[in-house]
Amino acid sequence: LYAGLQNLLGEPFSVGVDGLTWTLVKCIDSESCDLDSSKSGLSAECYSKLNVALSVMHECFEPLKESASCNDLVEDVIFSRWSELNRMNFRGFYTVLLEKNEDLGPWR
Repeated sequence: LYAGLQNLLGEPFSVGVDGLTWTLVKCIDSESCDLDSSKSGLSAECYSKLNVALSVMHECFEPLKESASCNDLVEDVIFSRWSELNRMNFRGFYTVLLEKNEDLGPWR
């Protein structure tokens, strides 16, 4: 499963007509980068897209702060943040980006 997900990272897949695509992305820590060298350039692009995705989520939803740490949970999930607390450890999470003509939603 892990190897299959790694092969999908950063590759846009068409969702029919109207220029819709989905792309699987994951924030990769440069010190523990587990992508092969052919995909190492994806890190900066994915980080940029994840920042846009976070902005879209904040535009559509109220930020949710974790009570003990005051961290933004949406940001922690999108950026696959690690925590010693199992309930706050999102290290294995991936984000699926839906884009229309290479533009992240929401579309009006």
